[in-house]
Amino acid sequence: MQKRIWWLWWGLVLVLGLTLLTPQLVPPQDKAVLSAHPPPQKQAVRVSPAFPRLARLAPHPDYQPLAQLLAAQPGTDSLHRAWARYESVKTHYQAFNQGWQNLEQSRLTKLRRWAHQELDSLQKQRPFSVFYPFSGPDFLNVAVVFPQAQTYLLFGLEPMGELPALSRMQGQYLEAYLLNIRQALSEIFQRNYFITVRMGQAFNTNVKGVLPILLVFLARTGHEILSIEAVFLDNQGQASFLPLGQKAAGLPGLRIRFQAEEEGQGQPKELFYFPGDLANAAFQNKKNLQTFIQSFPRRLTLVKSASYLMHTSPFSLIRQFILDHTEACVQDDTGLPYAFMKKAGWQVKLYGKYARPIRDFNHGYQPDLAQIFEKEAAQIPNLDFTFGYHWWTDKSSILLGQKP
Repeated sequence: MQKRIWWLWWGLVLVLGLTLLTPQLVPPQDKAVLSAHPPPQKQAVRVSPAFPRLARLAPHPDYQPLAQLLAAQPGTDSLHRAWARYESVKTHYQAFNQGWQNLEQSRLTKLRRWAHQELDSLQKQRPFSVFYPFSGPDFLNVAVVFPQAQTYLLFGLEPMGELPALSRMQGQYLEAYLLNIRQALSEIFQRNYFITVRMGQAFNTNVKGVLPILLVFLARTGHEILSIEAVFLDNQGQASFLPLGQKAAGLPGLRIRFQAEEEGQGQPKELFYFPGDLANAAFQNKKNLQTFIQSFPRRLTLVKSASYLMHTSPFSLIRQFILDHTEACVQDDTGLPYAFMKKAGWQVKLYGKYARPIRDFNHGYQPDLAQIFEKEAAQIPNLDFTFGYHWWTDKSSILLGQKP
């Protein structure tokens, strides 16, 4: 009997010892354990409250291939396989890519580097929107200068336009359309800005309005098209959205929703375009548009190649609107006059070299700005790219104005 008790006692000791020496398969208490079949209400993805990581959306099945075709980018869908058999498409891709490569090497790469170095702190607080008056379809430069923006607000005299039916994009029509796209972008390739008169001529061809050009720039800046809608602002500045082509009461415009091609770039973004005049006579009657612009958080402004319009009294309201309702303005010398920014108490940092307006304009010269550039030339950082009308010289200037 004693021997049996002795063996039982040693057996118990052996079991306890093995239990203590065996690694425990219990997860640490500070880590969550995901069941093989988690409850539906729980999320396995960590979400940042500031930048929610949303599931990527599928690009639009029609708009995205069309944007890639117009922007001379490769695609693997059935539409691209059908287009690839046309010599006109091969010609378009070769000619477009050559023009774009020249633009990228001479200006965009350098502008992108400058914006990253000089505007990074301005873009850290998100979300923010960018107000770009007198832009026309120039989404390209605002995307390069402010790549982190959530919303882009563009305005111009050019009509919204329309997109070609995909069923027509074949044969001679396709050849003519692609040629017209390259012609509409010829000034951008050479100067990196549009000329209003020539834009009007380009949009009287198969290419109708700014919409096709916006698709080109969205595709070329690394974005996928999610949707395109018509937007209408009521008298209180509230927006309603309808399928493209439908009409409703209110101030009309466009909204394009898009996302970055790269994974992990946050939530979709949006681009608004409103056609119309921003001179005082028109702008003062667009209270709904002013309210709509002010509804977006942290408004920054870009002004480029703007014909010195805000140097004149007929555009005093839009000039004051920028000073009152935006936090900062990146511009060439055609934007807000230097004297108005200083009078409003803005801090202004200068870059590059100042030059008189080109001969197309008999106004816009700023003696006070010229004097500052001359007096502080040794302290003003140089620019290694052109920005604005002086595209064939080294006399481009940028003014970065910020509210105190």
